[in-house]
Amino acid sequence: MTYQLSIGTWLAPFVDWLNANMHGLFDIIGRVVEAVLGAFQSPLLSPPAFVVILLIIAAVPSWATGEWR
Repeated sequence: MTYQLSIGTWLAPFVDWLNANMHGLFDIIGRVVEAVLGAFQSPLLSPPAFVVILLIIAAVPSWATGEWR
């Protein structure tokens, strides 16, 4: 005999309730995550890609040897 447990059918109403009643909270969380990602993304995308790659390559030896601190 094989039993199948469908968690999706149990969780779907709860997820729908969360989406309906906590939309404001999820919107705030989404905005914070987008702001943090944007703060990392902007400096990396501002210079040309080869400059960022060269900076990372230049930093790797000092990081690998422990001289980064």
